[in-house]
Amino acid sequence: MAALRAEGVDTIYRAKASGKSVKNRPELEKAIDQPGTGDVLVLSEWDRCTRSMTDGIAIIERVHKRGASVKALDRDYLDLTKPINRGILAFLSALAVTRGTGSSSVRTTAAPPPRPKARGSAASPS
Repeated sequence: MAALRAEGVDTIYRAKASGKSVKNRPELEKAIDQPGTGDVLVLSEWDRCTRSMTDGIAIIERVHKRGASVKALDRDYLDLTKPINRGILAFLSALAVTRGTGSSSVRTTAAPPPRPKARGSAASPS
C-alpha cells in the first residue's frame, strides 16, 4: 500500500483472493476497467495479479485498448510508461508474429549435389 501511495495512485483496489486463476476477482476487474486514455494502471506486485504469461498479456491488452498503460512496481521491465520497455515489448511481439507465420531464421543446408560427369572424349598426353 505504501508503494502505491508513494507512486501517487488515486484509487487503490485491494483483493485478498488467491488461487490459480484471475477469474472471479472483482477488484482486479474493476482496476483493469478503471483507467482511461492516458492513465496508468499501477500494480504493486505483478505475480499477485497474474497467474500465467497469457493472464499478463490479457491484462496488458485490455488496459492498452482503453488507451492506458501498465506499470508493475516490482518489475521495472513491465513499466510500459517507458518508451524503451514498450519498444522491447513491440520487438518481442514482432518476433512472435514472425514465428507464427512459419518464417524462420534457421536455415538448413544439404550436401552439395554430385558433380556432373564429364562428357566427350579425353586425351592423355603421350
